[in-house]
Amino acid sequence: MQAQHHGFAARAGLGAAWLAADGYTGIKRVFERDYGGFLAAFGEGHDPDASQVAADLGERWETERIVVKFHAAMGGLHSTIDAIRGMLAECPFQPEDVESIDVWVGKGVYHHGAFPVERPLTSIGAQMSLAYTAAVAAVDGKAMISQYTADRIASDDLWTLIPRIRMHEDGSFQGGPHKKLGCRLRIALTDGSAREVEQGLRFSEAISNGDIVAKFRTLCESVVPANRCERIVEAVLGLERVGDLSGLFGLLAEETASALGAQED
Repeated sequence: MQAQHHGFAARAGLGAAWLAADGYTGIKRVFERDYGGFLAAFGEGHDPDASQVAADLGERWETERIVVKFHAAMGGLHSTIDAIRGMLAECPFQPEDVESIDVWVGKGVYHHGAFPVERPLTSIGAQMSLAYTAAVAAVDGKAMISQYTADRIASDDLWTLIPRIRMHEDGSFQGGPHKKLGCRLRIALTDGSAREVEQGLRFSEAISNGDIVAKFRTLCESVVPANRCERIVEAVLGLERVGDLSGLFGLLAEETASALGAQED
């Protein structure tokens, strides 16, 4: 499972269209060519399986397998955020009541996100950090853009909690993305009680259109005026009934503010 960088995909598609329009042709056997072919460069190690290129063609649609990132953090941290939010919903606790938070994650998530953090921490570093993200989710109950601004990252309440978060690699988190990107979370409170939960990655079917619209509105709060945001929502939800997309393109092309505010040096 890989993160979807839509800008890179759009750039590649546009570049390919321009090249094709100018009559450019690539190599023959573009997928299976031993040197320079797609599978040799991007396939499964040194022994790619060319049959997978057309496997389930016309039956399996990759767009139905897309996972929506509901939080503004690295995808491998989403199960931890969901686990903390679930605990807060069931039995709210205050940051000062937390004795310790232990998080067990798989190898990939551990090696990408369980690095030590210290001040100053950049927005990108915070979005990749398991310790920071667990702390801000426990304090704020969410991990959206406002949790990764320079001012929020510098807040003392988060850095008071971060030392109480312990991260562990757990080899049992293997298999598909639901399991591989899952976590086990244990929160011990100062009153001697403790709660533990195992959380898998939420797939798109667990996130409604209403959830996605709510996320979009949240992301727009500091970026575009509310009226423009609602016009974009209306245009996107009505795409199937629109024959001309120029109005939507115009809304998207207008100037926006920085989502993270002042950028770090």
